[in-house]
Amino acid sequence: MHQHAMLTLKQTINSDTTFITLTKELKMSIPAHLRSASATMKETDDCCVIAVAIATGLPYREVHKAFAKVGRKNRTGVTTFYVEVAIKMLGFRSVKLETWKGKTCKTFKQPFPQRGIVFTAGHAAGFVGGIVRDWTSERRHRIQEVWLVEKNSGII
Repeated sequence: MHQHAMLTLKQTINSDTTFITLTKELKMSIPAHLRSASATMKETDDCCVIAVAIATGLPYREVHKAFAKVGRKNRTGVTTFYVEVAIKMLGFRSVKLETWKGKTCKTFKQPFPQRGIVFTAGHAAGFVGGIVRDWTSERRHRIQEVWLVEKNSGII
C-alpha cells in the first residue's frame, strides 16, 4: 500500500469554507458547512440533498426539508424524480444537457459560471462554475446526466 503525503488547506471563497487536499492533484471536497450540517443531522445517503444545496446555493437544512416534503426519508437515497420535484419546490428549475454524457467527474469542465448537478451511477454531485464540488471531483465516475439549475427568474 502506497502512502501519499497529504496537505490540507482551508480556503474561504465568498464566505464558503472549503477544505482542499493536495495529493497528486488538487482535489476539492464538499463544502465544510454542508458536511457539518449533514453530520449534525446524522444523515447518510444524502448526496442529492448536498448536490441540490450546492446547485441552488441554499442552506442544507432548507433543501433537506424540501426533500422531506417530497417523500425522502432520512438516511435514504432518492431517484432523479424526487430531485426534480425538490428543485421545483425550492423555486428553481432544471435544464438537462446532453453534451456532457460520456465524460467523467474528472474530465467534466463546464465553461460557464452556472451551477448544476452531475449524476453518475448511484450518485449526484453539485458543481459551481465548472468545478464538481464533491469527493468524486478527481475520480473517473462516468457522468450519466448533467442538469443546470436555474432560479425561475433566470440563471443563478
